[in-house]
Amino acid sequence: MNRHVNDLFVKNSKKEGLRSRSSYKLIEVQEKRKFIKPHSIVVDLGAAPGGWSMATTKYIRKEAGGRVIAVDLLKYASVENCVHVQGDFTHERTLKEVETALDGRAVDVLLSDMLHNTTGHKQTDHFRSLDLCYAALDFADSFLGTGGSIFMKFLRGQDDKELVSAVQELQFIDGVKILKPAASRKESAEAYLLAMDRAAPTALRAQQD
Repeated sequence: MNRHVNDLFVKNSKKEGLRSRSSYKLIEVQEKRKFIKPHSIVVDLGAAPGGWSMATTKYIRKEAGGRVIAVDLLKYASVENCVHVQGDFTHERTLKEVETALDGRAVDVLLSDMLHNTTGHKQTDHFRSLDLCYAALDFADSFLGTGGSIFMKFLRGQDDKELVSAVQELQFIDGVKILKPAASRKESAEAYLLAMDRAAPTALRAQQD
């Protein structure tokens, strides 16, 4: 509790009106890599309590066509300038709601800060985090368009290479990077994966050929 109360990022998040210290992880990488553009269609999976969605709205412009679609099982206080979809993104009903919100456009940026409640058993937590990542990659395979990017959290462990390989199968021109933002506590096993500039998805390439 003392660590949390005295945490610089916690103090700054309260001062700046952000919903979580986790916002700074996204902000740091965005400021360096610029993967969210003013026109980006962004889907934030596991969005509650809304910290990443709120941070993302600072980088997009409605007049440029930018939009944030926040998806979560939980109901939480809405974020201004976001479309909220409540439900499990692996379920058909929720996917249809997301498709409606996309209004025929592909996703430009897929965000995922999802994590199951941890058990304290490092290997178990690692595998559970990868399960969520693979579910997010299934979503990306269907919805992420040409030039799109993924930024997502996972807990490091023995199958890190398999996760990176799975992301590489979606063919990102800029490759896959593993990052540890300053706001991520050093003792935490969490890391963030960034993959930018997706090549044309297989179906689209086939059409072009």
